[in-house]
Amino acid sequence: MLSYICILVFCFAAVRCDVPTNCSYPEVVGKWTFYIGQSNFTTGYQCPLEGKVDPVEKIHLELMFPDKVMDSDGSIGTWTMVYNQGFDVSIKGRRFFAFLQYKEIVKDVIVSICNVTFTGWVRDELNTQQPVFPVQNWGCYYGVKDQGPAQRKVHVRPSRSHFLESQRYGDKSDYVQRLNNHQLTWRAAAYPRFENMTISDMIQLAGGRKNVPNVRPSEITPEMREMVKDLPESFDWRNKEGQSYVTPIRNQGSCGSCYSFGSMGALEAGVAIATNGRIKPVFSPQYIVSCSNYSQGCDGGMGYLIAGKFAQDYGVVMESDYPYTGEQTTCENWNIGSDRIHVSDYGYVGGFYGGCNEALMGLALVKVGPIVVSFNVTQDFFHYKSGIYQRPQVPTDLSFNPFEVNNHVVVVVGYGMEDGVRYWIVKNSWGTEWGEDGYFRIRRGTDELSLESIAVWTKPFLGH
Repeated sequence: MLSYICILVFCFAAVRCDVPTNCSYPEVVGKWTFYIGQSNFTTGYQCPLEGKVDPVEKIHLELMFPDKVMDSDGSIGTWTMVYNQGFDVSIKGRRFFAFLQYKEIVKDVIVSICNVTFTGWVRDELNTQQPVFPVQNWGCYYGVKDQGPAQRKVHVRPSRSHFLESQRYGDKSDYVQRLNNHQLTWRAAAYPRFENMTISDMIQLAGGRKNVPNVRPSEITPEMREMVKDLPESFDWRNKEGQSYVTPIRNQGSCGSCYSFGSMGALEAGVAIATNGRIKPVFSPQYIVSCSNYSQGCDGGMGYLIAGKFAQDYGVVMESDYPYTGEQTTCENWNIGSDRIHVSDYGYVGGFYGGCNEALMGLALVKVGPIVVSFNVTQDFFHYKSGIYQRPQVPTDLSFNPFEVNNHVVVVVGYGMEDGVRYWIVKNSWGTEWGEDGYFRIRRGTDELSLESIAVWTKPFLGH
């Protein structure tokens, strides 16, 4: 029992730090060997990132373009990169996920090791038609790429300097005036609550500074255009046949927990849709911040791993079970909540990381429900008040731009058109006083702020 507790504590310590790995698709695609330990755990928490694996089995796989995997017997499965940090593989009834390795050689100087994984998680693949929870037969594994020299590259991790943590954002009335003078489709406003926040707090509000590469949307093929030709010209899950399936706007505060709010928001809407509006739960973002082994607490996380993988592997709990504090805390009660909601299926829009585009987002939104998206927040976006956002050619008023690389996670709930301009309707987590009662509209079809590049769909499971 004591050894299990030590492992569990180590796991929480390991995942609470950021995972700054920066590996690209070409560096990962190819032949791998997975070394697999005993599959006899009840959860994945027994697999700390740098824990030892005693292999009892090894399998040889080839990760192929764009999303197929084949083992040495010729069996075919699927795989996807998970941002630039790891990969997810499904083959022969098993599901594998691991983060790719990195080392910090000096403070904030990172070497990404793209041909070896940290200790990862393997478990049974879920039968999406007849799912049984909890997911069974957990084990630990690690992967090593077979061919070629070690794939290593160096980058500098964005850090929280003393300047960022002490410098107040301040009064931006002049900057807001310049924004309003230079563009016509949306209006900016100075928000008093931002004035006393530090620049570091503002960065956390935007999801934290990340080494997440911009991924371009995939090409919209003629077949895709045929698939979406009958979608309605406008659509809004807040008012579908007179009923709203979207839960109220919330405020994440200065904790970088947007990924948790975005993921819970999509799951909440999914439950409401599945029950025809009879059940409208409010799930706990704090449980994710404090207890998830797939994210980094108040330092950010990914919609795919939370709305999808975590919700399927472990389930989510109600807000009343684990109320939001907006602080980085240790997990007080992992087993809390008797009525957890899991998801039966999930994935990237387009089928894999890099397969997303505007057409497929619209299709997923209408056919499945609100979708989780990631995008880059620029300084001007903080000041959005109303209208259809498109990035203006107005430089920052700061001496440097600390907001350029981040990863804010939100929920797309609808789309429409105004004065010939097509737009998405997006639910944010900055409170109702921000934007259009907590929402924003953003130009559709032009990948504004990379919003059309990374989207995730998910299907909550409510039993038979």
